[in-house]
Amino acid sequence: MSLQQCPDCLKEYSLRAPSCIHCGAPNEHFQAVAQPVSEKDDDNSVLGWILAIIVGVGTVLAMVPDLRVEVLRMFDPDADVVTENEMRSCDSKGAQNQMKSAFDQSQYAMTLNLKAVTLQSTTLETESGNVLTCQAEMMLNNSETVHYIFNFTEQGDQYLINGRPS
Repeated sequence: MSLQQCPDCLKEYSLRAPSCIHCGAPNEHFQAVAQPVSEKDDDNSVLGWILAIIVGVGTVLAMVPDLRVEVLRMFDPDADVVTENEMRSCDSKGAQNQMKSAFDQSQYAMTLNLKAVTLQSTTLETESGNVLTCQAEMMLNNSETVHYIFNFTEQGDQYLINGRPS
């Protein structure tokens, strides 16, 4: 490192310093080294890509409702979500989750602390005013087997489910 003597305080300091570090006198021989300016700010570029990916995924999920439900189910397999396509069959995962949930929340199940563990269902002839009618055989957490009939009714953009013992 090259040093020079300050003309004001007569102490030595670096040739690369813009001024004397002891007294602050300007360095007459100092030439600022230009910092290379990047043509593209990398932080903004990465942020732009992340934003583009988020917008793209959001657009795809908005356009394909069944895909949105499947993504939701990846994070929460027992999500209470049913798509319109699933309302065509009692064997669909969404319809079966709804039947289990409806039973688990029934007065009978809550009073006796019962939960539906497994469920096998068949599609019945749809009863008047319903979208789907299913007969379900459920194995409960107390090893009891019960038979229920579930009716799915469309109300606006939602489906209501009614269950009764068969």
